[in-house]
Amino acid sequence: MKSILHFLAVVFLLAPLLAAQPVTTEPDSTRGCFRTIGDDLDRALSDGVEVFSRPWRFSSTDALYTAAVVGFTAACFLVDEQFREVMQRNQLSSENILLEIGDSYGLAQRAVVLGGASYIGGLVFHEPAFRRTGREILESVAFAGVLTITLKFLLGRARPYMDEGAFSYRAFQTTVDRTSLPSGHATVAFAVSTVMAEEIGSPVASVILYGMAGITAWQRIHNDRHWFSDTVLGAAIGFTMGRVVVAINRDRGEDSALSRVFIYPVTKFGAPGAGVVIAF
Repeated sequence: MKSILHFLAVVFLLAPLLAAQPVTTEPDSTRGCFRTIGDDLDRALSDGVEVFSRPWRFSSTDALYTAAVVGFTAACFLVDEQFREVMQRNQLSSENILLEIGDSYGLAQRAVVLGGASYIGGLVFHEPAFRRTGREILESVAFAGVLTITLKFLLGRARPYMDEGAFSYRAFQTTVDRTSLPSGHATVAFAVSTVMAEEIGSPVASVILYGMAGITAWQRIHNDRHWFSDTVLGAAIGFTMGRVVVAINRDRGEDSALSRVFIYPVTKFGAPGAGVVIAF
């Protein structure tokens, strides 16, 4: 297993070079690079305004979708404690690779590294689709993170390991023990997977990516860090934000799909590695 992960890590480092075009360091190229970064910052700001002003422009479909998410999350509250009991009776070894992958894939830091690497790689090697995808990952995680952190603060739900039950809330909390709803890991994982799945445009890649996001949600419940409903709402926020950000950029007229290879992060006992998604 370690040798496989080492190979994937090497692929992660070398994959951009395999498709790279010669890179010029002429002054004009440098000025063009900074101009591109400035344009992308303008786009990110514009996307943020579009995203956070959207509730004031909700269509009936948007309102129905939001009501369905809230309603389904509320319904999940009714089975949270039973779900926890089942998970606690069926514990895996703490060294199980799925638990390691689930925890790693939902870390905001790794999402930032992934989005940043994709953006910089696209910028340096003149791959607009990779650059745009990196920006969309960063935007989705940031926008979804703002919403998730705000809800955590406002709701103040106790985490399962506090043993206060599924209906223990104290508004305006910042401590880790009382910021259970929604799950930040699930938010990040589904935001990243949604952007990548939309950009790659492959059913095979989508199954892999959403499968990894699902593993993250399962890991949070398995490790007693979240209730089932926490992960449902987190997943909905991440998925929705990813779809909205990609849709905004497509409406702007940017290219639609990635080609060739895309990288996603994995870990083994805390050591970072990488996996590869190939678009068919």
